[in-house]
Amino acid sequence: MRIPPSLQANIPQRDSLVSTEMMPRIHGHQGKLSSGRGNALASTAMATLLLAATASHADATVWTNFTNSNFITMSPGDTALTFTFDGKSAAFTDNMEIILSNSTQQFVVSNNAQVGSSVTVTGLTPDNVYGLELIDTGTSQHWSSDPTKDGTTVGNVTFSSDLINGNGDSCNHANSNCAQAPHLAFTTNWSAFGLGGSAPGAPGSTYYGWEDLPLAGEVDDATVSGGIVTQIDTGDFGTGDYNDLVLQVSQSSGSHNPVPEPASLTILAAGLLGIGLIWQRHRGMLSCAKI
Repeated sequence: MRIPPSLQANIPQRDSLVSTEMMPRIHGHQGKLSSGRGNALASTAMATLLLAATASHADATVWTNFTNSNFITMSPGDTALTFTFDGKSAAFTDNMEIILSNSTQQFVVSNNAQVGSSVTVTGLTPDNVYGLELIDTGTSQHWSSDPTKDGTTVGNVTFSSDLINGNGDSCNHANSNCAQAPHLAFTTNWSAFGLGGSAPGAPGSTYYGWEDLPLAGEVDDATVSGGIVTQIDTGDFGTGDYNDLVLQVSQSSGSHNPVPEPASLTILAAGLLGIGLIWQRHRGMLSCAKI
């Protein structure tokens, strides 16, 4: 499933795959093959295996939209972010935090939260850029919404490293075809997460999904360009589903007293008028009773 590359990483102005267990790669047979019928059987088995792998690869999810250093840029006048938890498929508990500064973190939501629950972070600064961190409590690995921060320490936050090359394998920075794998992807296609059910958001909603396991060596391949990963092909592996904590994000001014709509004012006025008429009638009946 290919996600259209036209999606934008900015936050909208409103608001399984079945397992996270790492599946081993398929290795070729290392032993010597016997002649005759043994060779024929081995060849048939290998051909069947290759066909199965090809068929499975045809259904692989390809991710092409990832967050970066500009993931959360507050719009002018907006001071609040609302995070809505939409689901998960993860073996471990994942806690997501917002990075308010180089040395300040604030807990937002756990993937053990009830689906549909929302958390609003207020007091943010318009035009400021904020990032997110995912903490896997089972592995103690920390991932950033900005892949370039992974493998580094920023303030008092140390992020895990996940260097990957174009073959989907582990690598090091000595290799030009090597970059930190992204751990937060986004899409408008709810079914890409493999969580089932109907999309929780309105049509066109953007969903963000975390991957809490290292991707290097556990995906089919990747595309590295200019020192960043621009594509992840999950292939036949269980890692790279980006559904360990799925959420929606929206910005607002943080006001808790929205201006009533005209229709609401009309209904309110009609209600007050009705109460006034009832009270006037009641007073008239009291006056008659006194006479």
